[in-house]
Amino acid sequence: MSSGRSHRQDNGDTDAVKPLPGSRPGTPAGMAQYLVLLKDDVDDGAEAKGRREVYESGLARIAQFQHRLRRWLDEQGMGTQVGAIGEPVAFPLVTLTATPAVAKMIESLPEVASVVPDSDDLGLVR
Repeated sequence: MSSGRSHRQDNGDTDAVKPLPGSRPGTPAGMAQYLVLLKDDVDDGAEAKGRREVYESGLARIAQFQHRLRRWLDEQGMGTQVGAIGEPVAFPLVTLTATPAVAKMIESLPEVASVVPDSDDLGLVR
């Protein structure tokens, strides 16, 4: 029901804008929200693993990638162009708030399959 739009407060101040409850917070100026999709990590023994081991190895993989990503961003002098990197998840996916230039550069990393803008429908980056 919420469209993420703002409504004006009824206090006579036409410049005061209050976000609707549950609406998506804004992103820093010049930045957008992205989903970084990692390439498949082929694991021949995946069928033999239990759910917990698959979950934990996926979580560790994303945490290691995020650590390498932060280090790479600092080395490239692009750390200030990143507003946020999401929490590690067990899937080959990283959420990111950054400038379009950073998103394009991240796409060139060998372990990255693609970087796509987060849509309002998904709203994964919060």
